[in-house]
Amino acid sequence: MKINNVEIKEKYFAFDTCHKIYILNNQNEMYQAIKLGYEIKEIRDIVKTYNKSCSLKFINYWNLERKDCTIVGQCSGNRLYKEPSKQAYNTKY
Repeated sequence: MKINNVEIKEKYFAFDTCHKIYILNNQNEMYQAIKLGYEIKEIRDIVKTYNKSCSLKFINYWNLERKDCTIVGQCSGNRLYKEPSKQAYNTKY
């Protein structure tokens, strides 16, 4: 799956039930997220989760020290739109 031209190969993400969406790279990050009260969801649900989240929403990698940690910046778009005939999504239609 691609979001805003970023290939996402990970299987899970953490969601705070409001607007924070973090892609998880490993079990250690998953354990940290669970300990902090985040819901863990399968990556196939990320578009639906993003589109239903409040207007402050964003998608980042859990590890914010990555140079490419931001996939969708906060308040960057109301929806993710599927590109025609691709497994890719963008905030701009």
